[in-house]
Amino acid sequence: MSSRVLLSKRLFLVNSASAVLRRILYVSVLIWLNQHLLHRVGAVEYSLYPLVSSVILFIPLFSMFLTAGLARFVTEAYALGDDEKVTSIVSTMAVPLLGVAVLCLAGGLVFSWYIDRLLTIPPGRIWDARIMFALLVCCTATRLPLTPFEFGLYIQQRFVLQNLIGLLVEVVKIVLLFVLLFGVSTRVLWLVVAEVIVQWLSSAIMVTVSTRQVPALRFCARRIDWSIARRIMGFGGWSFVISCGVSAQRMLDPVFLNKLARLGDVTSYHIGTMPMRHIQSFASVAMAPLLPQLITMHATGRHEQMRHLYLRGSRYGLWIVLCITLPAIVYCRELITLYLGAEYIEIAFVMVLALLTTIWGFSHWMLPQLCHAKDQMRPMALRYSAMQVVRIALVIYFVGWLRLGALGLAGAGLIAAVAYGVTNLPLGWRLVEIGPGQWFREVMVRGLLPGVPATLVWGGLEIVNPPTTWMLLGLYVAAGLVVYLAVLVLYSLDTYDRIQIRQIVGALVRGCQRLQSRPSSLSTVSNRTGSDGSDNS
Repeated sequence: MSSRVLLSKRLFLVNSASAVLRRILYVSVLIWLNQHLLHRVGAVEYSLYPLVSSVILFIPLFSMFLTAGLARFVTEAYALGDDEKVTSIVSTMAVPLLGVAVLCLAGGLVFSWYIDRLLTIPPGRIWDARIMFALLVCCTATRLPLTPFEFGLYIQQRFVLQNLIGLLVEVVKIVLLFVLLFGVSTRVLWLVVAEVIVQWLSSAIMVTVSTRQVPALRFCARRIDWSIARRIMGFGGWSFVISCGVSAQRMLDPVFLNKLARLGDVTSYHIGTMPMRHIQSFASVAMAPLLPQLITMHATGRHEQMRHLYLRGSRYGLWIVLCITLPAIVYCRELITLYLGAEYIEIAFVMVLALLTTIWGFSHWMLPQLCHAKDQMRPMALRYSAMQVVRIALVIYFVGWLRLGALGLAGAGLIAAVAYGVTNLPLGWRLVEIGPGQWFREVMVRGLLPGVPATLVWGGLEIVNPPTTWMLLGLYVAAGLVVYLAVLVLYSLDTYDRIQIRQIVGALVRGCQRLQSRPSSLSTVSNRTGSDGSDNS
């Protein structure tokens, strides 16, 4: 079946690269901003921003049962060429979103007035907290009804343009912050003011561009169909369950350590799991452009293509994550000793457990995207909820009863993640119609194969002469990566992979040749001048 949504590997790679670049720039600015504010306003005043920001997250979380399915169902309808259904979806969902926005606005403004009674606010900063929370509430509430009309670039996979708009908004935000922080006063309040302004600007630009790209993204009262709303809210309800579990885990982990372990365990767990969090964050950003293609494959009946993508995607994910996590696992003690000092060696073992969790997760990392594309969130949400119950029980036992601290929390996370993956694997096999043997051969065997000899090299070098400097550690890692890439190229890649690599390399070479052969403006002018002179003579 034909589709208006383009299925292209090149488009996906370009979109992913632009998303990763935007993420790198965002993190870089965030690092500078946090350092600047902490040095000038102090930790007490700065704490207002993460405090009110964490509370305001409950509004998008509460509205997720209305918004989580919008991208999926709009993309499906657009891929099938059903513009009337696209209009019906956005028109229907705009109505309850408007109602939720009004309720959140009223409740949020009341909360902002009594914020000092509900939260612990630093002395003398009550009005700052009220203004910050009220601004964030107004911004979040007013953007909610506009959400259905912002998916034009998403369904057309124009993520490069979407990321360029995001970069433009970030530049505006930086300029505003410089003007307010250096031209008015150094206050954390300006961080919220700039954030609210650019969020409104972003919504205005995205709605304008999206509705021009996809005219079907418009409101029409005659197209309201509440049966569509029930289906989207059912999909979003299960997404809401998963998001609540993720948010609860992030909030409860520090609380468990704070109440059941030593104060230093909170820091150990935070630093030890930092590589895992960054890997997951960058993977999420890079893989976001894949979802519209998966939805289109399902909508147009391209099940064989989806099956191959699931197997290859899982294998590629393992190849990428192994070359990062394996050397970090082998040299965990040296990494922490060089980075923080020998007194923080416990963090190394926490990091190992977290990275093992990451490796196992990447063996089936495409399952959430697959469930999203096939409208199968319910079975995954039920499994995830059961996993969270098991994880909490393990945390209480390891941290509270055995007193294992951060190490116990990381171990509980690893056991729960393994159990969750084992129960989810049959779901993935069923959705793409493959057997466990095929998955094991194509994903686990071929995915883990390059890591075996590379780990032997890294481990052997560590035993013979443990690295004591960053330079020696880098040389060891590079030596293992050479072996890793050699085994990957010689034994793990199949004919399809080799053809794709040759095509990519060929395209890069041709692009470089075109750039080199293209005459510069100066040489063009010189040639024209020379030719004119010869004609005159």
